Amino acid sequence: MADTALPPFSRVGTRTDGDISPDARLNPLSGDPSENRVRRLKQRFFAAWHHPKWVRHREESKEDMGFHSGVGQWDEALKRKLNAQGRPAITINRIRSVNETVIGFERASRVEPRPVPDVVGNTPPDELAKDTISVFARLLKKVVRDQEAQHVESDGFKDGEIGGLGAWHVGIDYSDDLVHGRPCLCKIRPGDLVYSPSADRYDLEDATEVFWHKLVPLEMLTGLYPDQEDDIEAALRSLPPNTPGATHELPTRNPTDGYKTVPGEIAMTLWDPEYQEVRIIEAWYQVWNPVHLLLNRETSSVEEVEEGSDALALARDLASGNPNVYKVVAKRRRSWETSIFLPATNYELAASEDGEHPFPNDRENCPIVQFLAYRGEDDEVLGVTRNLKDPQREVNKRRSALIDNVARSGKTKWFAQRGVLENPEFLEGGMEAGEVGWTRGNPSQNRPIEVGAPEMPNWVLAAEGLAVRDIPDVSGVHNAMVGKQESASSSARKELALQQGGQVQLSEIFDNLKRSRRLIYARLGKRIQQCFTGEMVVDLETDAGTTEFVTLNQRHVDENGVVSILRDIPSLAWKMEMAEGPTTPTAKAATQVVLLEYANQFPDFKDAVADLVAETLDIPNRHQFVQRIRAVQQAKGIIPGPGQVPGQVPGQGPAGVPPGGPQGPLPGAPTNGAARPVGITRLMNQGIPSGCPSAAAAVSAS
Repeated sequence: MADTALPPFSRVGTRTDGDISPDARLNPLSGDPSENRVRRLKQRFFAAWHHPKWVRHREESKEDMGFHSGVGQWDEALKRKLNAQGRPAITINRIRSVNETVIGFERASRVEPRPVPDVVGNTPPDELAKDTISVFARLLKKVVRDQEAQHVESDGFKDGEIGGLGAWHVGIDYSDDLVHGRPCLCKIRPGDLVYSPSADRYDLEDATEVFWHKLVPLEMLTGLYPDQEDDIEAALRSLPPNTPGATHELPTRNPTDGYKTVPGEIAMTLWDPEYQEVRIIEAWYQVWNPVHLLLNRETSSVEEVEEGSDALALARDLASGNPNVYKVVAKRRRSWETSIFLPATNYELAASEDGEHPFPNDRENCPIVQFLAYRGEDDEVLGVTRNLKDPQREVNKRRSALIDNVARSGKTKWFAQRGVLENPEFLEGGMEAGEVGWTRGNPSQNRPIEVGAPEMPNWVLAAEGLAVRDIPDVSGVHNAMVGKQESASSSARKELALQQGGQVQLSEIFDNLKRSRRLIYARLGKRIQQCFTGEMVVDLETDAGTTEFVTLNQRHVDENGVVSILRDIPSLAWKMEMAEGPTTPTAKAATQVVLLEYANQFPDFKDAVADLVAETLDIPNRHQFVQRIRAVQQAKGIIPGPGQVPGQVPGQGPAGVPPGGPQGPLPGAPTNGAARPVGITRLMNQGIPSGCPSAAAAVSAS
């Protein structure tokens, strides 16, 4: 049955903000069989692919890349016409230096992610949790270094800075370690990412579907799915060969077309039998699953109850028996599910709804992270290059016209009467025709007159200069931002104004980069918790720069026989923080000058700003240098150390607090004999059956 014969799928309502209840959202994909799910996802993929937003982005971003490299700055038809006329069509690529400057700012402003303990309920993190988070931070640093994550991050930023959109996939690679796998960050090639056109949020929270598609060799695909090799090949063999207009065939192969697009309804190659390449789509879509919560008004606590279990029946009995204290609330939780399929045959390779989820500890987040340089009107996605193309075209055309005019009119010409020279080839051929020009008659009267080349009008040169100056003015990237003098006549005040103006113009790009970095490392931390599960020994770098071996997830039994897990990575509660600071070199230098001037004016505060000054230095191992300075500051009591509060001197307790902490019970704490809060999990562990007629009695008895 052809896809076009399927009934049109219903439009899915998308959330525009976090305040819309998920209960009001349609969920057409949940519970669909495999074939129906693939057909629906395939329809939505091509609906997004043909949407004007993505069509325009593919065309513009491809041209942006050509302008950055310099090979696509001339229209091919115009260039052929000029070449046929013997006229030059040169390229003076001024866009590339602008892009490389901004890309260099990103590479010089790399920051290290800092996971910090998260509060679970009302319990603050203890010393064991702080030690575990310290090991987790070092483990994250090791993964980032081993996987070259910062370099991959820079590659994605480059795509977005030039064409407007960069993207990464945060996953797990099982090619080396077949059991645990290793976290990996993979850059998505420009044009291979498509998501719901109506999505507006930067983190893709409101995208109903996110698609990552690419052509892969058939041999690689069957290597990744060896159990399905026969089914994959059988599905491809079932395609009708040599069908006119078949969307799975490629009539002509254009090596310059990265998408292998062909005319037709789909305009995309799904299966290339000549080169044995097949397109694969990894689709991520949202599903809202029911969740029940048990609210306890006395303790202001909330406990999740497993769906369809005996605990849910008991929780409802508690709520009905004591409605003033307990209440069962039905909610829905979002889960990102995935389906990997071949659109040429509608064959599904894997689906999380029918099997195991690839990231079970991170189902609430999409593993694909995007970077948007700028957002224009009508959700236009654009980079730095987009608005520089017209000035660059003007520079190329004016310079080409200038060279053409010089070549045609810049040669020396002669004015002579016919028959004056015996050998006129002397003027036509120059020195090759002879060293002497023989004249008839009086040389002083009949001598040929030399006509000089015309001078180029000043307005022509001024127009080209305007086009050249438009590029830094539009992009905001001036020479002053990289420490160069803008011109010989520019004043220091003007240089400073250009620096500040450029930093303001680029602020949106680097603010978006911070958002992308936080999302990347938050997901990468989840992958670490999924991979490093069993007891294992890893080599981690210390603060001093040396390497030590650390045991993770170590099973420990104390003297009372209580079993605990030391440095339990999978169960760690944490949140990700990113270091804030200036981005461009001139902004770092300006911040450094301000801090040093402050320290000179207030000598008593020199030690207090030492670590802040070190943060602005572009030196190797800057992070270790900053840590050493802060260790000295902690020893002096300038900044709090682990377990201390601001102003606490090491070895002493905070002012007003006796050694060992405050005495006596905390305000509001229950005394002996007072009623204690009871959780539904504890009731289940006590063996109280579900549907107990007197749940309230069970609560009071416990």
